[in-house]
Amino acid sequence: MAFHTNINVPDEHRRFCVIGTKGMAEGDFVRGYLKVTDAHTRKTLVEEDYTQADSRPGAHYGADDMMCEDLAAYLRGKMKSLPVSVVDALEAGVAALALDEARTTGKVVDFQPFWQKFDSFNPRTPWQQMETAQ
Repeated sequence: MAFHTNINVPDEHRRFCVIGTKGMAEGDFVRGYLKVTDAHTRKTLVEEDYTQADSRPGAHYGADDMMCEDLAAYLRGKMKSLPVSVVDALEAGVAALALDEARTTGKVVDFQPFWQKFDSFNPRTPWQQMETAQ
């Protein structure tokens, strides 16, 4: 699998493309689209235009609402696990902020002290225990 994303662009472009042996998912979080294609048949499996979705207003073209729904379903016991763990989401967010800081300052960002402090809280343990208990 290959993954590429680039946030160093002037028009707030947030395009992504994930390519694997079974297919490809591509989209843009700012322009509001998602397309998933089967690698073998070239058939479009998913094609969403979030710019036209009245049912999904809000940030990230409705993704924030969907994440809240997933979290509520998980806490109510309707889902065994979250699609993305809370720790994974925090780590991705911190990495994106570091990339933006490096881009705007032109300097390498040393996040080692941050990660050491982050890991000192042992953030994985409570979530792993909750998932194991179910």
